[in-house]
Amino acid sequence: MRAFASGVAVLGVALLGALQPIPALAAVTEFPLQSNAVGPNGLTLGPDGNIWVAESDANMLASVTPAGVVTAYDAPNPYGVAVGPDGNLWFTDLQDSSIGRFNISTSVVTTFATGTPNANPIGITAGPDGNLWFVEQATDKVGRITTAGSITEFAVLSTGSQSEPITVGPDGNLWIPERQVDKIAKVTTSGVATEYTLPTAPARPRGITAGPDGNVWFTESLGDKVGRITPSGTITEFIVPNAAGKPHPRGIAAGVDGRIWFAEDDGRAVYSLTTSGTFSAAYPIASASCTPFQMTVAADGSVWFIENIPGNVAKVETGPGASTATVAPGKGSATVTWTAPLNGGTPITGFTIDTYKGTTLVATTNAAANALSASIGGLANGTVYSFKVTAANAIGTGPPTTTRRITVGMVELSLPSGASSPYYMTAGDDGRVWFTEADSNNLAASLPCGLVVEYPVPTASSFPYGISSGPDHNLRFTELAANQIGRGSVNGSIAEFAIPTPSSLPEGIAAGADGAIWFTERGANQIGRITTAGSVTNEIAIPTASSYAEFIAAGPDNAMWFTERDANQIGRISLSSPFTITEFAITTSSSGPQGIVLGPDGALWFTESEAAKVGRITTSGVITEFAIPGGLPLARAITVGPDGALWFTEDNGNALGRVTIAGGVSDFPVTTQAAAPRGVASLGGQVWFTENLAGKIGAMPAGGSATMPFPLFHPRAGVCQSVGGSPQARPSVSPVPAQTPRPR
Repeated sequence: MRAFASGVAVLGVALLGALQPIPALAAVTEFPLQSNAVGPNGLTLGPDGNIWVAESDANMLASVTPAGVVTAYDAPNPYGVAVGPDGNLWFTDLQDSSIGRFNISTSVVTTFATGTPNANPIGITAGPDGNLWFVEQATDKVGRITTAGSITEFAVLSTGSQSEPITVGPDGNLWIPERQVDKIAKVTTSGVATEYTLPTAPARPRGITAGPDGNVWFTESLGDKVGRITPSGTITEFIVPNAAGKPHPRGIAAGVDGRIWFAEDDGRAVYSLTTSGTFSAAYPIASASCTPFQMTVAADGSVWFIENIPGNVAKVETGPGASTATVAPGKGSATVTWTAPLNGGTPITGFTIDTYKGTTLVATTNAAANALSASIGGLANGTVYSFKVTAANAIGTGPPTTTRRITVGMVELSLPSGASSPYYMTAGDDGRVWFTEADSNNLAASLPCGLVVEYPVPTASSFPYGISSGPDHNLRFTELAANQIGRGSVNGSIAEFAIPTPSSLPEGIAAGADGAIWFTERGANQIGRITTAGSVTNEIAIPTASSYAEFIAAGPDNAMWFTERDANQIGRISLSSPFTITEFAITTSSSGPQGIVLGPDGALWFTESEAAKVGRITTSGVITEFAIPGGLPLARAITVGPDGALWFTEDNGNALGRVTIAGGVSDFPVTTQAAAPRGVASLGGQVWFTENLAGKIGAMPAGGSATMPFPLFHPRAGVCQSVGGSPQARPSVSPVPAQTPRPR
């Protein structure tokens, strides 16, 4: 080991007005590797946070700290260098046709022969498959070496390609510039190559790197261009600013600031450009006769490169990197939190937080250099916002980080029983929202003080599911596993009534205009009717077999309407004997109709869980469908909101959806991610919902209402203990029998 105290040359850079300048105080800093050595060829960021340089002429690997302290280690003819998945440095030995492994902790070098004499291995990189990949310049082969030293060679490059570096693209393939044949090669980890000819000839591609835009970027040494190639092979070229002087761009790297950086062999300068092709001003290099090429990015985000002559390693400061940002909604506000980004080699000077409503910028907030959060006020409740966090330093700004969309004014409440699997929900006549908890076997209700009271269902493991308010002001709910209908009073007492047909799997339930309660029997393919006293008077067979009848709602036409999920139909059953059932096919095939409700326009509205649509059916059977944007959200339950629109839950979309009578659809993200919202109800100016996988309920104001939940507005105000049950009680939970078919 040899250590050297390095001198430092620093050059301040003035801005050039003809190009797009990003730096105000940028500097190129050079560190001599040793007093009389030339010929550094490769460099990489080591696992120790230092830059490691391969010095083939000096037979050394050199470690350079961020402050420029150089420590040299003996290694045979190192040319290319990379960090392996095993934490060791791996290098190519150009002269001995071997691959070397250098243990950073012990300085022990182990070499492995390629198997082909005089192969001239040159560039090397860690592959996506846990191996190291390298280029054999003299044989037009690509090599793969395991961390145990087993080598496989693939003769896949054009004859005489004189290839040099190799990199992993954003697509997980290996990418190689074939210098002498003006091609870019894409090689799979199976060793299959595809070659793409460059538009410019002679181009002489030299450097290559994976870009932040999902493409691969490369330099053209004789073409004096920087190129971009998509994973499918579409090539775009950008002429470098000083092309007339034949600067020969060579080394290239993707900076943390979202820009592409490259060095010019004969131009004695470093440049950067955006992924759209806008170049920065030049960063001149102080050394009079330098040949800068290979580049890499340091641990702080600064860009480092080697100067083959006079034997230096150098760095240039860049703009900062991106943060990781999160956001939490409040009442009329949001709190944005972010991580400290890489600073690009110079201190962060501040942050900006841009507030967006849709794609419209509505506000900008500034934060101090040491800030990691900001509270954004003046936001409208019931409105969806997103935020962009951008760091700045003396060089410029980094790439913005966009938070996920959040709904301001949305509040969530964790349930006493934890992962209780809350399913469906209704507004009770007592001014509370009531919902079922399938896994904890409870009937539950909100309380005016923002707590939840849970009432255990008498039959263990009954799987309470659908729920509705009855004409007698009591709650009715289905017990999917127990094959019963439950009746819950507002004080928490529960009675249960058996369904005559065994294993009928009752799901949806709703009060009819005839004073009875109607429910679907998914397993028996029937519609059931039960009186308020608990007598099941009728079970009517659905004409279509295996229809998977799920939800049911009262129509304005003295009938009940229900969804047939597997039959892809909407059913209608009259309320008087002989209880005639009429079925209407949905236009979209396999749409998976699920929730259904009577809309304010006198039509029935329903969700299509498998078609990403909301449907509307008139009492005469005319169906209209409205697409839900953004993939397949798995729309579930639906209700009429306090604003006169239809609100529905999006299970996969993790949002509340809203559709106007005219068919305009929008969505409101749920704060907890992967919450799987299921049930929905309207009460007190808010839209309420269950979060099936998160063990929570939530509420948000509809239409920008200023009324906020928790403390909650209830038509019947009171204290927590004014109603029956034990707030926050945790009843014992019995598992649902495995043979019970859970709803899809």
